[in-house]
Amino acid sequence: MAEHNSRKVTVEDRPVQDKDMVNIDFEGTVDGVPFEGGKAEKYDLTIGSHSFIEGFEDQIIGMKIGEEKDINVTFPKEYFEKNLAGKPAVFHVKLNSISVKELPKLDDEFAKDVSEFDKKELRQKQKMLQ
Repeated sequence: MAEHNSRKVTVEDRPVQDKDMVNIDFEGTVDGVPFEGGKAEKYDLTIGSHSFIEGFEDQIIGMKIGEEKDINVTFPKEYFEKNLAGKPAVFHVKLNSISVKELPKLDDEFAKDVSEFDKKELRQKQKMLQ
C-alpha cells in the first residue's frame, strides 16, 4: 500500500545515485554511425533496473543535472539485433532531471487514508490475507 501511495520528488542538490529515477536524452553510435532505436529524448529510466545494456546505468551514477557524457558499452553477443551483437557502442547522454520515490510514513494517519482501520488493525488484516 505504501508503494502504491508513493510520490515522485525532484532532486536538484546532488548527483545521480543508485535507485534514482532519471530523465535523459541519448543517442547511440556504433563505429561513429547512429543506429535505429538508439536515440531518445526525455526518456525516463530507473537506475538499477537493468533495462539497458550492461554498464549503461552504472555510468550515469555520479552525473549532475545538465551534464553530458559519453557512455561506452558493448552489446551482448546474443543481442536480438544481429548487426549490433557483440559490438562496442558509444551513447552520448544528457541528464535532464533526477527524482526519487518517496514513500508515505506508515502511521495511523496513513492507515486511515487507505482504509477504515488504524495502523495496528490494518496490519492484522494484512496478515490474515497472506
